[in-house]
Amino acid sequence: MKSKILNCAVIGLGVGMRHVNVFIESKNTNLIAICDIKTLKRKKIKNELPKNIKIYKNFKKLVDNENLDIISIATYDDLHFEQLIYCLKKNINIIVEKPMCLKFNQLNKLFKLSFKNKILIFSNLTLRGNDYFKKIKQDILKNKYGDIYYLSGDYIYGRINKIIYGWRSKIKNYSIILGGAIHIIDLINWFKDKKVISVFSIGNKSTTKNTNFKYKDFSLIILKFEDGSIAKITANFAANLPHRHLIELHGKKKSLFLDYNKSYSFSKANLNKIELIDLKKFKYDKEFILKNNIKNILSKNYNETINQFNLMSISLSAEKSLKSGKWERVKYYSA
Repeated sequence: MKSKILNCAVIGLGVGMRHVNVFIESKNTNLIAICDIKTLKRKKIKNELPKNIKIYKNFKKLVDNENLDIISIATYDDLHFEQLIYCLKKNINIIVEKPMCLKFNQLNKLFKLSFKNKILIFSNLTLRGNDYFKKIKQDILKNKYGDIYYLSGDYIYGRINKIIYGWRSKIKNYSIILGGAIHIIDLINWFKDKKVISVFSIGNKSTTKNTNFKYKDFSLIILKFEDGSIAKITANFAANLPHRHLIELHGKKKSLFLDYNKSYSFSKANLNKIELIDLKKFKYDKEFILKNNIKNILSKNYNETINQFNLMSISLSAEKSLKSGKWERVKYYSA
């Protein structure tokens, strides 16, 4: 049986160029249109793409004029909700750069429209494409760590000028949790595979205090899982460090520390023996999730869409706690 070919479009040609390349290379997709509000960017891209791909300035005109199965949205964070709503009303499946939206009332509206017609929405959470993180997940499934009681993850942004001078300082309600820590929340939630029942967050703003950036540049998030285990996550946009993800995991049998280019493990059986792994030998395919999202759309995997909504609910609960100063319970969505 011949595989279905899905007609696709991409909105936003910054990080969206990764979506463009995946759609062009995939045997299951046909890229028919792209869109960006910047004239110079459209002119530059025009010379780099096949001539049959249409180029738009106006997002709504693209959606109205083209017959689409998938649209990828890679625009600024504060535009996602409006664009998602417009596409959902046209029954178009969506891949969106994180976050889906910035508020709980927006998330509820998105779920209502998505659930009504089983329209699929997926985010591009790239860390699951790292082969070493896949190995950790497999080791957890094989019970090599035993019961996991504590996890920690740090999202080290490492590009402070981008938040001071770039678009993040210009949009309303930018969130370092929704724009950064969500990657670590997703990874730890994937490792643990238990429900997060409540969230607490605190944050500060020291490094960017007298700059154009109006929001917190550091936050610490605590997740409490249904089995009593705990995770600590930071969104550290202020650090004088290169971009990195630092992971710590503690189980009854084994502990792991992932620090820059190396991972250190210690087992209960022999605490004096260090298992040292050089992470450079592991592949990190930043397009893995995009390719997987195409597969999920072909298989109509709505359960994964619900997982994406629940990840957003955890992340928005963390953002809510940052403002309330209280523990916030997590609301879960279901089919």
